[in-house]
Amino acid sequence: MTPEQYRKIRDGLDARPPLRQLVLFCNHWLPAVPFVCYPVLLVILNVQWFALLRVGSAAAPMSSPALCRWWPRRPKATRSPPATR
Repeated sequence: MTPEQYRKIRDGLDARPPLRQLVLFCNHWLPAVPFVCYPVLLVILNVQWFALLRVGSAAAPMSSPALCRWWPRRPKATRSPPATR
């Protein structure tokens, strides 16, 4: 960016103090979003995952028949045929 282009932007922001404050606010807080949202998302997913692992618990927040469709099922025990002599 050339100094002339920067001066145009600077003059435009100096002419509008609320816009300048908004830019400074966004410049301060927007970089913090990934550092806060990503760990919070991981914690939420981890809590949901462990709630799903509690088999037979009515306290699981995501327990629903639609959710259980993708859950792998244990193979049913098959009876072996009777032994012949």
